[in-house]
Amino acid sequence: MLVQGSEKPTQIESVKSSKASVVEQQSPVSASDVKQSAKNTAPEQGQVAVLSRWAKKGQLSQAMAQVEHREMTIKQLYSGLEKLAQQLKSMPSSAPVSALQSHSMTQQITQLQQQASAQSSGLNSQLKVQQPNAQVVRQLNSKVDLISQRPHDESIHLLLGRSGKAVHLQLPANQSEAENLNTIAEAFAKQQINVEVNRDNRLLFTTSPEHSDALKENWVITGQGVRVAAGNPISLQLSELASPLDQLEESVKKQQDVSAHLDFINRAQRQLKANLLQIQAQHRELTAQLQQIEKSADVSGEQMTQLSQSLKSKMLTPNVDNIAVITAQANMTRSMVKYALA
Repeated sequence: MLVQGSEKPTQIESVKSSKASVVEQQSPVSASDVKQSAKNTAPEQGQVAVLSRWAKKGQLSQAMAQVEHREMTIKQLYSGLEKLAQQLKSMPSSAPVSALQSHSMTQQITQLQQQASAQSSGLNSQLKVQQPNAQVVRQLNSKVDLISQRPHDESIHLLLGRSGKAVHLQLPANQSEAENLNTIAEAFAKQQINVEVNRDNRLLFTTSPEHSDALKENWVITGQGVRVAAGNPISLQLSELASPLDQLEESVKKQQDVSAHLDFINRAQRQLKANLLQIQAQHRELTAQLQQIEKSADVSGEQMTQLSQSLKSKMLTPNVDNIAVITAQANMTRSMVKYALA
């Protein structure tokens, strides 16, 4: 049976009436509600900003304390070395130190070594300021000679630990030390390793932390010639550089002449001076950042009281919208406690 035309309008009107009823039941968002929401959000944003500044100030204050401690340590080390130098300068420069003098100086050097090796000193074994991504340096055993001039052709193969890296050296007969060094440097450069010679004519190998495994593990050397005799492979381990204080101690124990001791002291003091300049630059930078925060943080005692009361109220009535405020306060508290305990 067909639906009569008079019935369709009745059904359509019923649907329209139902939709209108639903729309009327929904609460429209007025402009006043939007303004009120923005007004409630503004104080919370201000609280987060204030607490963030205090958290940052706590972190900077902690860093400042560390820098000041390192600066004091460097000055104490320098002063200790200067005391040793004055003792030595009172002796004839070409005369060796006596056994009694050697024992006394060794005790003083041991105290300086302990102070320099403390974690809070911020110095590495070379009396340099520790850097997070500092290059790794190792030296070749003094008994292994790869650069002196030889009358025969040399063929040397180096397997650099378990890193999978290998270096092959062809050193022609009667090639000079400078040319041999250049050949070795070019071969190791392909493995991202720099090669140079130190004051004691020992080869130094330097690379970045990502390639350092090649220097930290034992090498296996094979080859033909005078330097490396044909036959069984030779295992070789590179060593870390001796600390300037270790070198000074060794010199004193061997009772070398006064001028040798003074030379090691001067080297250590030059390095400490360079460190002091770096530390003082960090101190100035941190001071400037703290001053900038203090200028921007113009908060009166009354405002801080209001802020504290507001935070207390919000923490007693937790809400998802207050997570940022509570997190900021936690960060501030952690930084200030760490600084207080430092």
